[in-house]
Amino acid sequence: MFRKKTQLWLLRPKWMTILSIRSECSSTVRLRFAPSPTGFVHLGGLRTTLFNYLFARKHGGKFIVRIEDTDRERIVPGSLESIMDILHWSNLQPDEGPEFGGDYGPYIQSERVELYREMIEKLLKTDTVYRCFCTHKRLELLRREAVKNRETPRYDNRCRSLSNEEIRQNLAENIPYTVRLKLLPGPMDINDLVYGRVTYDLSLIEGDPILFKSDGLPTYHFANVVDDYHMRITHVLRGVEWLVSTPKHLMIYDAFGWPRPKYAHLPLLINTDGSKLSKRHDHIRISTYRDQGYYPEVVINYLTQMGGGFGQLNTADCDKIYPIDKLAAAFDLQSVNQNNCKIDVEKIRLLNRLHIRNLIENDPNRIRNDLICLLERNREKFQSLQQFDNQDKNYFDKCLRWSSTRIYTINDLITNDFLFLWSQPKSTWVMEDNFSFGGTKQQIQQTLQATIDLLWQMNEQDFDDKDEILQKLRIFNSSDEQQMKFSAYMKLLRLSLTNLTKGPPVAESISLLGKNRTIQYITNSIEHLRNKNNNNNDQ
Repeated sequence: MFRKKTQLWLLRPKWMTILSIRSECSSTVRLRFAPSPTGFVHLGGLRTTLFNYLFARKHGGKFIVRIEDTDRERIVPGSLESIMDILHWSNLQPDEGPEFGGDYGPYIQSERVELYREMIEKLLKTDTVYRCFCTHKRLELLRREAVKNRETPRYDNRCRSLSNEEIRQNLAENIPYTVRLKLLPGPMDINDLVYGRVTYDLSLIEGDPILFKSDGLPTYHFANVVDDYHMRITHVLRGVEWLVSTPKHLMIYDAFGWPRPKYAHLPLLINTDGSKLSKRHDHIRISTYRDQGYYPEVVINYLTQMGGGFGQLNTADCDKIYPIDKLAAAFDLQSVNQNNCKIDVEKIRLLNRLHIRNLIENDPNRIRNDLICLLERNREKFQSLQQFDNQDKNYFDKCLRWSSTRIYTINDLITNDFLFLWSQPKSTWVMEDNFSFGGTKQQIQQTLQATIDLLWQMNEQDFDDKDEILQKLRIFNSSDEQQMKFSAYMKLLRLSLTNLTKGPPVAESISLLGKNRTIQYITNSIEHLRNKNNNNNDQ
């Protein structure tokens, strides 16, 4: 479906003509998130997306998604779909983009090559760029020599001084070439909306950069500027690692005579120990949080607490989940910090736990439906998942209230410790391997059957009170007919109900399961013991 939608742009006739018709300057604030399909979306990428989205919403503007895929060698299959999936999951709905259309498409760079070629030809008619005929071999020798001399590798701008005659001769011989930008000497000031006035002199640290490659495709820097201009981007919010590239981008704007957008660079996210984030770390993948059962609004709100930008919301109540419209209203670039921000994974876990408690209290329908969907998606994990219906609403709500202090994500509810709530776990316990309950297997079966008889005699209301359940079990176990120690009896019931040697108190488990489920589970355990006896007899 996604691919078909993007291909619709190919059917639009003369889309560049459409762009030229819309040449009037617009006062509408327009921002974009422009990821490359070279890997997964991480926390830093989602924060950049979020800040662009919030700035656009606050100022009544447009939020655009553009896919920058001109570096074909680094594309990772499935990344494009993953990016769009994360945008859907996080509820950051673009106004324009590959799946959403818009008047400035296509929104995938590989479908805009015709525009880039037209624009580079336009620059070649000026004195701001030049053709470079240097071979890969020569450039590699320059790099090795620089490394040998412990210098930063840089191009020596050799082809900048070629005569017109040399250029014509090289073209006549079909010698491959790139197109390079003539870096302007001297410092260039950047008025950044976060870092203030920043000055760089790129000519001192690098050679003239390539704008167009010999394979007929643009480099990132060229396509980025061309697209931002033609898509009428007014503000560029991106990571601070791109700040050093901004003078280069501004020179491209100036070379065309285009108005510059405003830039705001965001501080880096780093690990708690101060080290840089690595794509090898699962804790920075957004898909990790999604797949583990975190709520998107939790991750979104957590990101607003990293690096300022939200005034009183950052200090008023860090444990509160604010809706997106309130975050947008509070967002202020002027209050974004300049220091790097440390990721605190434990804080996300705690925030998600608090949000789950809030949902249980204030939006039980949502979290109940989320739990039911989770159970259905993971049906293969259960030996025999119960068939739940509307009549089980109270059961779900009771289990959720009970678990609210025990879980951090909703996915915790399908781990081994909680499986007994939804389906009796397959009995694997063996008396000799686990406990000596005191008595034969036949006597153990009789104890369990007597327990069932006791439970049948209890009223439904009795199962709402775990203390009442515990008291009745104690009285039952103290009778002359029962020779088992109470601690062993509790272990036997826990195994029968949960197949666990450790877990929630037995009376709590019975109260949660209710009368019918508890009796059914114990009945199944008796059958488990009978099967064990039969197998032993057969041997």
